[in-house]
Amino acid sequence: MLPEWMIDVPENLSRDWYVLARPAEKICFVVSADGTTVSRLRKGSVLHHFPSALPGGARKKGVSGTAQSYSILDCIFHELDQTYYVIDMVCWRGYSLYECTEEFRFFWLQSKLDETGACDPPSFYHRFKFSVVSFYNCDQGGLHSAYTGSLPYVKDGLLFYNKHAHYHTGNTPLVLIWKDERCSQYVTDTDNNGHVLNQQHIVLELQDDGKL
Repeated sequence: MLPEWMIDVPENLSRDWYVLARPAEKICFVVSADGTTVSRLRKGSVLHHFPSALPGGARKKGVSGTAQSYSILDCIFHELDQTYYVIDMVCWRGYSLYECTEEFRFFWLQSKLDETGACDPPSFYHRFKFSVVSFYNCDQGGLHSAYTGSLPYVKDGLLFYNKHAHYHTGNTPLVLIWKDERCSQYVTDTDNNGHVLNQQHIVLELQDDGKL
């Protein structure tokens, strides 16, 4: 799910939305199946091929798991601590969560990931650590925690998820992102080397009421 920029405060923000501090680095899908785990970047290239404690994610004692035990996680790989930070769950043990609400997926994610040992330190059958990104209700306390709270990773803006949204590939207005100089180091356009471009660009939309 790719976020749209937050340019207006959504209705019922405190009741219908979650907020989380997005980790910086590489956005990817992690798929565990048939005794191995593969992470792929948004364009499909392989980031890592490794064993993990996810269902079907490693070959242990000659057993790789059933064909129905595959799982798909929406993650961000953080280079500094070699950790996959999980921001959403698409499928778990062959059970699709596409048509489940965000509220259910977040609950399922928190309750299921720990059961597998995927959040444990790396080991022979579990090369990388996984960690669930903390999410909060969008009340004053939750927004303050996401915006200013201490984190084990470099923060790259705030993500807002509508609690009632199903999983939708591509850009969606049911996931929003907010950035400023206090919560992201990437608030301006940069080139491939990370240098700030001299000319910044902004996209305007002409709405039906004549406003930009």
